[in-house]
Formats: sequence, structure tokens, C-alpha cells
Amino acid sequence: MGDRKQGFMFINIFDSAVARTLGDVGKPVCYLYAGLFAGFFTELVKKQLSCIEIQCYSMGETYCKFLLGGQERIDAASFWMNESATARDIEKRLRGGELRCTARLIPQRLKLGFSHRFNSFLKPATGMISRSRFKKSDLLRFLMTTLL
Repeated sequence: MGDRKQGFMFINIFDSAVARTLGDVGKPVCYLYAGLFAGFFTELVKKQLSCIEIQCYSMGETYCKFLLGGQERIDAASFWMNESATARDIEKRLRGGELRCTARLIPQRLKLGFSHRFNSFLKPATGMISRSRFKKSDLLRFLMTTLL
């Protein structure tokens, strides 16, 4: 079954002006292209699509690779990238239909990861928050919008 029939598509860019300008920084940097692809293809097919860069020239690769698809696939790819998956790994997982298995695990793992990361930060701040006019939920909302 073709990628488009499975609900996703890969787009390659060779010689990205953004990545070439920034050089080897070790992470994807072509957010502009991802946004353009998402907007263009959303209008073209009249269906909400998202896009993420899974491989970039600025990571030492020879070209940039983007994944275009529904939000569920983009979330899965982002999750896998955070667990050090390569673009090739992500392609194999999506083409193998692994998304169905991962979709149930993503919210649980993200929730656990979030709790683990921020509890150590929020606990010392709890005393400060209780003495101030800010609520713990306000601080949490602030952190979520600024850090993520």
C-alpha cells in the first residue's frame, strides 16, 4: 500500500537555504518549510494536515526530509524522535503500521515524562506559589506554553 493511501507522505528538500545558512547545529531547523507544506497541502486536499521535519541537513544529513500527514502520525513521529529514532526508523514504523500500537502509549508516556520532569521543579516552588497570588496551575500553564 502506498504511503498516501496510508495517510502520510514524505517530502525531501535538497540544498535547503535555511539549513545551509545555519550549518550543522545537530537538530532540525527548517520549520518554515514544514509550515508551508502543511498549509499548502491542507488547502490542496481540503483536509487538516500537519508536517514535521524528521531529518535535516543541519543534523549532518545530505538532505532534509519531512513527514506530512494527520496529527496522530506527526505526534507519533515526534515521540519517536524524542526517543532517538532516525528518519529511517520512523519510515519503517509508519509503513509497518506501528502507529496503532504507539497511539495508545504516547499519552501515557508523555504524561509520565511530564510528571517526572516537572515535579522536581514544582515541588520546591510550591511554598513560593502558596505565598504568592499565583496558583500552581498558572505556573504549569506558563511552563507548558513557553517550554513546549
